[in-house]
Amino acid sequence: MQQLLRHIAFCLVLLSITSFAYGQQVVAKVDSAHIMIGDHLNLYLKILGTDGVVNPRADLSPIDTAQAFELVKEGDWEKIVVDDKSIYQKQLTITSFDSGYYFIPSIKVQFDNGNKKVSQKTQRIQLAVLTPQIDSLQIRIIKNIVAEPVTLADYMPLILSVLGLLFLCLIGYFIYRRIQNKPVEEVYVAPKPPHEIALNKLKALSEKELWQKGKLKEYQSELTYIVREYLEKRYNIQALESTTAEIIRALKNEDISEEHKTQLSDMFRMADMVKFAKATPPIDSQSKLLNEAESFVTNTKKEVIAEPLNPDEA
Repeated sequence: MQQLLRHIAFCLVLLSITSFAYGQQVVAKVDSAHIMIGDHLNLYLKILGTDGVVNPRADLSPIDTAQAFELVKEGDWEKIVVDDKSIYQKQLTITSFDSGYYFIPSIKVQFDNGNKKVSQKTQRIQLAVLTPQIDSLQIRIIKNIVAEPVTLADYMPLILSVLGLLFLCLIGYFIYRRIQNKPVEEVYVAPKPPHEIALNKLKALSEKELWQKGKLKEYQSELTYIVREYLEKRYNIQALESTTAEIIRALKNEDISEEHKTQLSDMFRMADMVKFAKATPPIDSQSKLLNEAESFVTNTKKEVIAEPLNPDEA
């Protein structure tokens, strides 16, 4: 055991002799031996003696790995003069968030001196991290909140919002007026002529095959209604609400052949007999009545001549 202690002492003496042989010494220094928790503390790394010293560097990993301290800021190496002596100095800013007594770890500093690479460590520094003491007996008066003066900048968000809303309303109003003032193009659809309507209805009646199914009364009602409707629209008479005799008298002065008038008279009388007297006319006469109705509409239709458009309407 004593032999081991001798070897250690010998190495320390040898290291000290080697350091002083080059005339440099590495030390650490702090602004204060204690700080309040969360405060910042300046830690200085110094190389005393700058003769032949180049490329100084420090291994800060001990501070980074120490749980009690955090490195806040790292400065560069600077060559300064203190008491007419030239030294190298590096400023570090550290902090701590745990109260108690700690040691700032030893930091290894390396530099080149001629062809030699020199490595030394700083001493450890004890530091007390204190917690602020709260005087529970001293009661302080709570001061009222001091209101700051209101400026135009405080109203700018509201002003900009109102202006933006007014701008959007103005755009919407102009769009609405533009749509309202836009002329609407009306497309005129000419109504179908009476004969076309009648012929389409007669065709549909034929496809129903009512009289073939024994629905004679229904067939006669639809047939006479189609013809009466045609007469009312074609000759402008009240054919739907008139009797057979009244219809024939109304058509007296119209350009209708006597044959067609006779056919109309027979058609209406037969329908009246079927609907009111429950007569049963021959089955083959029903097809004949439909053909006569189609022939009457076709021969008495009014030709519609399309009027030419005005140049402005073209």
